[in-house]
Order: sequence, then structure tokens, then C-alpha cells
Amino acid sequence: MDFLNTYYSLMAESIRNHKGTVNQFVGDEIFACFGAPLGSIYNEENAVLCALDMMKRLDKLNTLFAGKLGRNIEIGIGIHAGEVVSGNTGSEDRIVYSITGDTVNTGSRIESITRDYPNTILISEAVYTKVSHTIRVKAWEPVQLKGKKDPFQVYEVLGVK
Repeated sequence: MDFLNTYYSLMAESIRNHKGTVNQFVGDEIFACFGAPLGSIYNEENAVLCALDMMKRLDKLNTLFAGKLGRNIEIGIGIHAGEVVSGNTGSEDRIVYSITGDTVNTGSRIESITRDYPNTILISEAVYTKVSHTIRVKAWEPVQLKGKKDPFQVYEVLGVK
């Protein structure tokens, strides 16, 4: 629990610093959003810069816990942009602010690809078109995402130009 809480704290700080919001923690995953509840013309850039910062923070985390865990922790990040539905959802017992929709599902599917490519940041074409002037990427061959009929173009983030 000490590791997980430290991990959450370091990464949530990065998300806040880049004008994002932690929507939820699910196991060892963090679902963050940029642009909800408040939008910005820099949502995509903020998300990608945040992802790069999170990779740097991962190095710090691995240094802190190397002796306790006996191995390095690896992460993967998937970023997609588009319209979402947001608001308070739940029941009488529990209400939470939530974001849902195909954009969220697609972002999650992009992230799932990184399980085979640890410490990778993958972005969609929708994100790439907004950040191509500031971010270096490597285009991948189109991938098949679960629930999508057509192959989907993703880009691996290499760094800032």
C-alpha cells in the first residue's frame, strides 16, 4: 500500500500540474482527463506533457522502491481526444463525477496496447494533430483496437521537439 499510495501521489501531482483531473484510480491504473470539467485549447498538449513528466517520475519512484520491490515498475500511457459525456453519476448511496463515452473507451484500448510495450506513451491521430508542432513521435503501423472495425493509427511519443 505504501508503494501504491506513493505512486498515486506522484502521478496525481503531475496530472494537477498539467491542468488535468484524476477521474479515478482503478487497481494500479489512473484515469485522468484534460478538458473536463474545464476545457482549454491546450488539453492535448497538457496531456502529452503530463505523460512525459509521469515517465520521469517513474524513474524517481523506481529509485525509491528498488530495495523493497526488487524490480523496476513499468507503466504505459494511452491518450485519445474527442467528445465525452461528463457529470455526476451514481445512486442514492454514492455519487461521483464521471466521464464516459467512446473517446474514453478508445483511450483505454490504446493504453492496453502498451502492456506489450512497457514505458511507452501512445497517442491517437486526434491527439497527434494537436501536438505535432511540439512533440516528436514515431508513427506505428495501424493497430486493431477491440471494438473498432477499422485499423487505428497510433503514434509513440518520443519527447519534446
